[in-house]
Amino acid sequence: MQTLSFGERLSLIRNNKSFGKQTLALELGVSDKTIERWENNLSEPTLNEVKQLAKLLSVSINFLLEGIATSAEDNNTLTSIQKQKSIIHNRTEAYNFVNEIENIDEAFFLELFNISETQILCNLELIIKHGNLELFKAINEKYDFYIETEISPDVTCLSNANAKSRKQITTRKHPIILEFRDLQNTTNIEFYKYALELLDTKIAKEIEEDKQRRAYGIRYNITDKTPILCSALDNVYFDFENDSVNNIILFLLDNGAYIRQHYVDDGHTHHFKDTFMTNFVRSTIINYNKLKSKIVT
Repeated sequence: MQTLSFGERLSLIRNNKSFGKQTLALELGVSDKTIERWENNLSEPTLNEVKQLAKLLSVSINFLLEGIATSAEDNNTLTSIQKQKSIIHNRTEAYNFVNEIENIDEAFFLELFNISETQILCNLELIIKHGNLELFKAINEKYDFYIETEISPDVTCLSNANAKSRKQITTRKHPIILEFRDLQNTTNIEFYKYALELLDTKIAKEIEEDKQRRAYGIRYNITDKTPILCSALDNVYFDFENDSVNNIILFLLDNGAYIRQHYVDDGHTHHFKDTFMTNFVRSTIINYNKLKSKIVT
């Protein structure tokens, strides 16, 4: 704070205390243009105005003029301003980084990121829903992600009868390995292709590890791709009039997924392949695409 000009210091303290220029000007009996000139170092307040400013902003005159904290309130204000500056720095850094890849408006940026003085977190569900794979990859190299879930209170407990649900934030450190379970909010097939590419890479490494361990009589547990793809298909909302959804369904079917039926036996859920429905869905989408192409031509 000592290295700042008076105008910069006044602006930071005023914003920190949630004083608008007009409100502060009204309290001092000056115009908001006068406040603006002070903050831009184009003019200076009188000694009497400095005293009034310090009183209104709850700081000492020394802190306001020199940036030297001489009271507990000064120290609290200084800590708060340093936190505010860190948040602004982090926000500016993330905003500039994102806009080098895609020009997004500020409102969406603020919705996309959760920024504090110590960390920059990107909303995983929202960035995937946004649909720009290259932007996701770039963010994944630099920032951590968070997932926001709503926790409902246990209404069976009398003390929670009027309780409201609360939001819980779970952090995932970067770089994350994108999985099909992350893709429920997107109809961009490129994300599905990327998730499959990552899954295939993982399985290839496991196969190589298995070869090396077999030499010592040890088996390596290799991931079974089919159940993962089937689960991904389970999470796709079928909409035969949506080309993007149809392309995702065919992509998953072509790579080994199938429609499953479920039954519960002795408390355990079992799955089995529904060959009829799998073939029916595939043929329906293919025939729908053929019919639509004929209508277009």
